[in-house]
Amino acid sequence: MTVREFKALCAEELLKITDNTDFETEQIIRHVLKLSKNDYLLSRNREIPDKKLGKLFEALNKRKDGVPLQYICKEWDFYGLRIFCGEGCLIPRQETELIAEETIKRLKKRGHFIDLCTGSGCISIAVLNNVKLSSVQAVDKSAKALKYAFKNCKYHNLEDRMDIIRCDIAKFVPKRKADIIVANPPYIKSGFIEMLPTEVKKEPRIALDGGEDGLYFYRIIAGRYGRYLKKNGIIICETGYDTANGAKKIFEENGFDTEIYKDYHGIDRMCVAKLKQELTV
Repeated sequence: MTVREFKALCAEELLKITDNTDFETEQIIRHVLKLSKNDYLLSRNREIPDKKLGKLFEALNKRKDGVPLQYICKEWDFYGLRIFCGEGCLIPRQETELIAEETIKRLKKRGHFIDLCTGSGCISIAVLNNVKLSSVQAVDKSAKALKYAFKNCKYHNLEDRMDIIRCDIAKFVPKRKADIIVANPPYIKSGFIEMLPTEVKKEPRIALDGGEDGLYFYRIIAGRYGRYLKKNGIIICETGYDTANGAKKIFEENGFDTEIYKDYHGIDRMCVAKLKQELTV
């Protein structure tokens, strides 16, 4: 079978689960055959070796079973950077780039930040790659997720600036105060988890479930982490469309001035909270 023939077959099969068949087909073929974008475009008439063909069908069948494309490819692009991810790790998403972008805008050279619920470490990696000499404490309680955070940290040569810590954020005690605290916490309401698309449910529940009202982790962050901010420090959190206002209220009740920002689709996606006055640890 040639690449062209498998491409046609794969696209037809994927029509059952996605509207983006051409993109997903390309990603699967390039991943399995280890092709660059240019090589992919030039390989239409290339015969696929039997062993590789078997791997292509294995990948296609996984995708048809609802396995996320990112888990099949074992990596994804985030803020223009290569980020490794896989089972047990939340998939880096475009909307989360807003958190990285806002942090990059506000963090000064040599600044220090804390990344709560870091997962793959994608936010930390993006910020460190764009703010010279900055440093981070990246925290998560999932050993499976942190396996990818360590891999990404090493791949991007950031071991000297990225301190990865396995700990529940309800118990974590930072080594020093931060200029900025960022978080992409779980914020889906517990009762809504089973209604999510099949591929989203393949992601770890621990990274999705925000408690009965989706606000469990915002209460922890707002109530606990203000004392670990420097003067004029801020907390930047991702929110869901139905948790943004609740998160805003929680931060305001804990002494923050708070703004909500929308994502590329006009959905309330980011909560930026600034302390009214510095707290002591």
